[in-house]
Amino acid sequence: KRKDNYINDPKISCTQNTEYDFKSTNLTRGHMLGSSDRTVSQATNDQVFYKSNIGPQLQNGFNTGGGVWNNCEDWVDTQWKGQADTTYQVIGCYWENESKKVNGTVVPTHYYKVLLRIKNHVNKWVVECSRDELQCVAICFPHNSSNGGTKPSQYVAKGFVMSVADLEKKIPITLPTGGYRHVCVGRPQAV
Repeated sequence: KRKDNYINDPKISCTQNTEYDFKSTNLTRGHMLGSSDRTVSQATNDQVFYKSNIGPQLQNGFNTGGGVWNNCEDWVDTQWKGQADTTYQVIGCYWENESKKVNGTVVPTHYYKVLLRIKNHVNKWVVECSRDELQCVAICFPHNSSNGGTKPSQYVAKGFVMSVADLEKKIPITLPTGGYRHVCVGRPQAV
């Protein structure tokens, strides 16, 4: 069960701040990986409340009820249900030429998800699959309230869906997607 017990990640020794003045900032403690994605045991659900999995997210229009991030979490929970035994997610945020601070925490300008799955229930580990056996997509949202109510069917038209390679151009890291980069139509390409 979800306990909402936000605690420091025991494997990280730096300061982990998730205390925001909710009333004056409209920020909430937003999960990177949602609680509903980790229900196999109490211990795994407790881990999504580690502060290392929390980011300052705008409450209205982004995180809660009908917000673009909230809608994306719901979509991920149902999109590939029954299509694969495992969906791999790389979730993060980044800062683009902006450094708005709230209570000592720099608020991200964007949040993203990279999703990877094996198609057609192929009985292999993801690293053993060919590119034709994988499906991958990157979804990136500007962190603002203007996209509240945006449905997943609108992601492509609004420019939120992109290849992993295009997302990597925006952020200073290489994402671990099993050695494949993807164009959004479902055809991964070897790196």
